[in-house]
Amino acid sequence: MSSEYSNEPPIGKPLARCVITRSFLAVSGASVFRLVPSANRILNSLQYLSYAQKSIEVIHEEFNFLNSKNKKSRNYYKFEFSNEIHLKNISFQYHSRNEPIIKNVDFIIKNNDKVGILGATGSGKSTLIELIIGLLEPTKGAVEVNKKNIY
Repeated sequence: MSSEYSNEPPIGKPLARCVITRSFLAVSGASVFRLVPSANRILNSLQYLSYAQKSIEVIHEEFNFLNSKNKKSRNYYKFEFSNEIHLKNISFQYHSRNEPIIKNVDFIIKNNDKVGILGATGSGKSTLIELIIGLLEPTKGAVEVNKKNIY
C-alpha cells in the first residue's frame, strides 16, 4: 500500500513538506473559488462589448457620413427671425415611402405669431417642424427666413 494515499505521514519524507503541500492546495483551491465570480464578470463584460461593437460602429459611420455630407452641401449661417418664415410650396417624401408625407404646403409664420400644428398620428407634424428648423431638406419647394432660402 502506498503511503501517498493514506492519512499517515509518508515514511522517509519530512512531515512539514507534506503539510505545506496540503495547505498550499487548500489555499489555492479557496483562491480559485474567490476568483471565479470576478472572471465571470470580466467575460460577461467582454461579451457585451463584442455584442455592442457592431452597433457602435454603425452609429459612428452614420455620424461620419452625416457630418461629411452636411459640410459639403450646406452653408451654415445664423438667421435672424425678424420678419417671417415662409414655406413656399413645400413637399417632402421619405425614401422608404411611395407617397409624399407633406404635399404642396404653403404658409407664412409672421414674427410673434403663435402657431399650433395639429393632426393624426403619422400625418407629418414632426416632419413639418423638422423642415422648418432645417433638419430635413424638402424634396420640392423652399423654406425662407426673412426672404432668404435656408437651403
